[in-house]
Amino acid sequence: MRNFQLFMIIILSMLLSGCGVHSDEKEELLSGQSLENAHYLINIPDNVILADDLTLSASSSIISVNPSDLYTDSSLNGDYTILALNFWDSNGSEPIPIMYLQAFELANQSSSCTIKICGEKYYLNQLETFIIYKDSDVVIYDFYNYIYKKPFQTVLKQMIDKINDSISDQLSDLSDWPDDRKKPTMLNYNDYRYLLDAEAYFEKNISNLITKSDSSETPLGNPENPIAEEPWEPAPDDLIDSSSEAPLGSPENPIAEEPWEPAPDDLIDSSSEAPLGSPENPIAEEPWGPVPDDLLKSSSHNSSHTSSLPDDEPVDP
Repeated sequence: MRNFQLFMIIILSMLLSGCGVHSDEKEELLSGQSLENAHYLINIPDNVILADDLTLSASSSIISVNPSDLYTDSSLNGDYTILALNFWDSNGSEPIPIMYLQAFELANQSSSCTIKICGEKYYLNQLETFIIYKDSDVVIYDFYNYIYKKPFQTVLKQMIDKINDSISDQLSDLSDWPDDRKKPTMLNYNDYRYLLDAEAYFEKNISNLITKSDSSETPLGNPENPIAEEPWEPAPDDLIDSSSEAPLGSPENPIAEEPWEPAPDDLIDSSSEAPLGSPENPIAEEPWGPVPDDLLKSSSHNSSHTSSLPDDEPVDP
């Protein structure tokens, strides 16, 4: 009996040691970083073609999230990166997350360190199966399964079904539908095969797409990384135009003034006269005479008011 009890104590101790119980060490909560802040990036290739001839780069988005910002998800402790696929319909584009990526520095990590996900704490040895990238500096996890807890295919189908339910409600009563407005059409799950292709590609290749970015260096111009200044030197003689002179019009290079001469006789019009209306060339005045009768008759028919002619000259009606 005592041997059986001793055996059970040994088995229980082994199980507890493998479940992340660390009673002899103080627990330390780690804060993660987005890939951008950790100086890593995801190189999405431009030459991967999905269903319907859509490209992987045009069908995906990378979103850096800071939980301190307003209206952001605080499922993870610290910054993180969302890898999402672009879902298109008649209302535009909407990103659907497929990965929640968070980077942690390897320095100063111990078995007592924990990571908080959706309010729950997990020891590092409990999360090893979710590591998608690791080098000498950082380890990167994908926490999608902890946040969504359902496959991407299921999320996509539920999204399509929800949109189709809304469209069905709109189509149920078309009596008040405007004639100039296009009726909505139901979405087809097969039309989003490109998203399934993209999700499968990332699941298989994400570890090879993550690389360190060059931005890990101090920005150029920073006091720790100043811009080198080359000493000034005069331009070489062969670049200087020896024929150049002082600016035209300057005291060193004045504009030459030619002496004034009268215009040649052949340019002067000898037939020209004094301006019309001048004393030398007055405008001829013709003597005043009465208006001809035929002009008076024609003008009287076109006038709507009484003529101001003298009373002794009758006007035909």
